[in-house]
Amino acid sequence: MSTYTGNAGPFRIAVAAMVFALAVAGSPHDASAQASDQPDEVHHRNDCRLARQILVHGQPANKVAWAQDVIASCDDIQETIAQALEQHRGDEVESEALDRLVFLTTEVVDANVFEAALSIAADPAAGTIGRLQAMRVVFNQFTPLNFVDFESFVDGGGFYVLPRTGDPLVLTPLPADRGQRVIDAMDSVLDEPGLDERIEEVALGLQGIADSEVRRP
Repeated sequence: MSTYTGNAGPFRIAVAAMVFALAVAGSPHDASAQASDQPDEVHHRNDCRLARQILVHGQPANKVAWAQDVIASCDDIQETIAQALEQHRGDEVESEALDRLVFLTTEVVDANVFEAALSIAADPAAGTIGRLQAMRVVFNQFTPLNFVDFESFVDGGGFYVLPRTGDPLVLTPLPADRGQRVIDAMDSVLDEPGLDERIEEVALGLQGIADSEVRRP
C-alpha cells in the first residue's frame, strides 16, 4: 500500500472536515434524537385514538376531561365532536363532560359539527339539556371564539358572550344556507306543543342571529 507524503495540508484539512461532518450527522446522539421523535408521534396517535373512544362512548367518566384536552390536537377532532354530541342527545341533566365538549366548539368551525348540533336541537325526542347544549353549539358555530356559559345562554336574557382572541380553526366551511337552515329548524321547534320555556327562549334567540346572517349583504 502506498502512502501519499507530499504537501497535502489543505487536502488533509478538507478530508478531516468531511469526516467530522459525517461523524456528527451519523452520530448516535443524532440518531437517538430522530428516534425519540417517532415514539412521541406514536404516543400522540395512540392518545388520540383512546380520547376518541372515550368521548364517543362517554366511558370511563373519569377520563372524559383528559380526552377532551387531548382531542383538541388530533386530526379528526370534528368527527369526534359530532359523534360525542350524539351520545348526549338524550341528556336531561347538566354535566361537566357535555359542557366541556361544547366549549371545544368555540374553537372549531365545521359543517359536520353544525349538522350534528342542528339535528339534536330540532329533535323533539331529544333530552332538554341535550337540545339546549346543541343549540349552544349552533350558536358557537355562528360566532366562533365567543364564549357564553350555559346559565347565561338559557336564562332568557339574551346571549351574553365573552370575546376571545385568535382565529377559529375552520375545518369544513358551514353550508351557504346555514342561516335559513337554522330559521327553518327553529320554526319547527317553536311549533312543538308543550315546549320547555328555556328551549323556546333560546330558539327565538337563534332565529334572530340566523336572520341577521341571512340579511347580511
